[in-house]
Amino acid sequence: MTVARLKLLPPELLPASITDAARRFARLGLDDRVLHNQDRIWVRAALAGDGLVERTPVLVSADADDDRLGIVRVGGDEGAVFLSGVLVAYLDVMDHMRPSSELMLAASALFDFALGRSTALRTDPGNREYRGLAGDRLYCALTQALAFAVAGKRRDDGQDWDVLVTTLARSARAAIVLCEDKPPMSRDHRHLQTLPGGDIVATLGV
Repeated sequence: MTVARLKLLPPELLPASITDAARRFARLGLDDRVLHNQDRIWVRAALAGDGLVERTPVLVSADADDDRLGIVRVGGDEGAVFLSGVLVAYLDVMDHMRPSSELMLAASALFDFALGRSTALRTDPGNREYRGLAGDRLYCALTQALAFAVAGKRRDDGQDWDVLVTTLARSARAAIVLCEDKPPMSRDHRHLQTLPGGDIVATLGV
């Protein structure tokens, strides 16, 4: 099975803020609402292409999990790369199944949080071969989102990071159900475990 490479940041390059990128995506109608757009081919092309998101090559060590999951690490506009990676990972899942409402929480939570914004779907089996890979890749993207939120919580800048961490963890836990056997111990997961406060996430079952 051949799938397009998922472009994610190296976990060491996660942005401190995604507000500017989220505003730009929202102005173009490419925020979490795109997950309800029927024309997924257009949406994927807009998010994965280099027109909206500036991407640059980065030098990273070889990683067996990245190779297995079809993940390529890139730099550039870090906030935009981060958000586009999460949204494309969701589109991968939605191509082959109807995600649960809990799984879908993370995308809205990220944009609600960044923009200051204050339909239950049932999971069906879908394509079993692709379901496992898509679940693994979405789990990696959500683990990056958790690392972003855990790092933000440490800064204690007055924003409600606790709610974001909890919501992202719920979606990541739902993504584990889609993984083939167990959640992949990707470089993103390993990075999360090294962060001060990353143990908070472990208590939520991620």
